[in-house]
Amino acid sequence: MPVKLINLVASTLASLSLPMNHRVGAIVGWLAWTCKTSLRTVTEINLDLCFPEWSEQQKQRVGKASLIHTGKALSESFWLWKRPIDEVARKITIVEGEQLLRDAQQSSAGVLAATPHLGSWEVCCIPLITDGPVTCLYQPPRNTIMEPITISGRMNLGAKPTPLDPGGIKHVLRQLKHGELVGLLPDQEPDEQNGHFAPLFGVSANTMTLLAKFANKTGARVLFCFAERLPKGRGWQIRYRLPSDNIDSTDKSLATAALNATVEQCISTCPEQYLWNYKRFRRLPDGTRRNYRTRS
Repeated sequence: MPVKLINLVASTLASLSLPMNHRVGAIVGWLAWTCKTSLRTVTEINLDLCFPEWSEQQKQRVGKASLIHTGKALSESFWLWKRPIDEVARKITIVEGEQLLRDAQQSSAGVLAATPHLGSWEVCCIPLITDGPVTCLYQPPRNTIMEPITISGRMNLGAKPTPLDPGGIKHVLRQLKHGELVGLLPDQEPDEQNGHFAPLFGVSANTMTLLAKFANKTGARVLFCFAERLPKGRGWQIRYRLPSDNIDSTDKSLATAALNATVEQCISTCPEQYLWNYKRFRRLPDGTRRNYRTRS
């Protein structure tokens, strides 16, 4: 998609009220489900893997809702990236763990804020801001046209996007050692050098070891957070939670199991808002790849 067209779409979506913006996103997600796209197939496969005890009706309900929220996440991104930060902040309420956040901010130690792909992860950095931008690790998008738009948008939200590469990792270590705050997505599939297989809802998942390394090497505090999207465009409610024990362990099995256990706890609060269309279990322990094309 040409840059001019993307900017036109972004400006149009940003000009809408948040309720109307979410309605547009909901239609996109509904179409992705109704038209039986590959996003629906991946969603259904992941729900089959993680919740074999669920009825088909329950999986279909959560799967459809998840794709609708994916559509909302897409449309609201442009709204968030272009609206004044104080306008966005007025639509955010912290409903759990605010004291955990304040204690972490007042500590001299660095803080690692781990935000799964749940609800609106884009808004999570706003309450974290104190004296300056929050360093946020990200994987550069495959579509290079979107990268400058994404970076400028996240900077508008008070983030300092840093690519997940050797240079970015060194920068994050320095930031944490100086008591700064860093955000990252803990449920992205890592590369072979930075991954270890651990159970996620009972399914073996290639899980990042980077979070544990950051925490162990710098003594940074770890907080998990997510922003649940409220109905009718009313905004978001954010929750902050402590991770499971051993999150900073040098034992990869213990550390990744703790990470995934905490991600599970977050997802269980509002499973309909998780990004189930992400190919989270693509890589298998034997080195092969899962077939995400067809549901068995």
